[in-house]
Amino acid sequence: MELVKHHMEDDRLRAALNALTRKTFGFDFEGWYAAGGWEGDYLPYSLMDGDQMVANVSVNRMRFLQNGRERRYIQIGTVMTDEAYRRRGLASQLMCAAMDDMRGVCDGFYLFGDLSALGFYDSLGFSRITETRYALRKDVRQAMSERAARREASSRFLPVDREDAAIAARYREALCASVHYSALEHLNRRSLHLFYTRSMKTVRCCPELDAFCVLGREDGETVLQSVLCAQRLPLEDILSRIDTPVDRLGFAPEASDVALFEAQPWDGGEDYRLFILGDDLRTVQTDGLCFPALSHA
Repeated sequence: MELVKHHMEDDRLRAALNALTRKTFGFDFEGWYAAGGWEGDYLPYSLMDGDQMVANVSVNRMRFLQNGRERRYIQIGTVMTDEAYRRRGLASQLMCAAMDDMRGVCDGFYLFGDLSALGFYDSLGFSRITETRYALRKDVRQAMSERAARREASSRFLPVDREDAAIAARYREALCASVHYSALEHLNRRSLHLFYTRSMKTVRCCPELDAFCVLGREDGETVLQSVLCAQRLPLEDILSRIDTPVDRLGFAPEASDVALFEAQPWDGGEDYRLFILGDDLRTVQTDGLCFPALSHA
């Protein structure tokens, strides 16, 4: 078998990666890539058996502002092996190759491990930690909903016209020019944001502020996943402009906004466990942080 890496710009190998990703997870990267979403920080490590890609582990170079200090982490994702090639140690081989390449240029490694593969990541020396979720206090949620109902439409966050090229362009600009709203702020966010929001279905715009937010639905709750605003406004002001009542955040708020929320530890529930390798990453648990929802790879 042949090890190939950093091959997103190779049409043949990207097609093979897409084929394995569709077979394993039910999606592929081609639309995102064709729309300019790939910017060089998603780096696949793959094994080829002839023309067939049979296993893959991808490196995601992540930059965060963590409580005021920049950190460079490597997020491991798209870990997959074709069914006919499993239990041969291929994923372990690729994990070791990727981590050997990146160990000297990052502050640590992390990944969101599937519940069926917990022992695999344990065996590679990773540790499990919990994150912290921030749910809007009931009284705050009610007050925000009432304030939003009284606002004029131009001062609220409204669904965007998904066919409006000018809105899409402004959204892309906002991804690079927004102030920070998270205590663990994803700095090179643009690529992953575009992966999750390329359809623009979850994006809302506030004309008065020329600002955007991303709303998602998880487990029956409305989640504020991202705020993109050129000028720093209190998060309370942002929430009061969203007419769909927000249940919780998809990121950890900055200290000035923490009082609006109830904090609870979160281990990933029935979806995943967070694995880390590197002491700097332990502060995600001890400082009550979480990786932004739209930074998951």
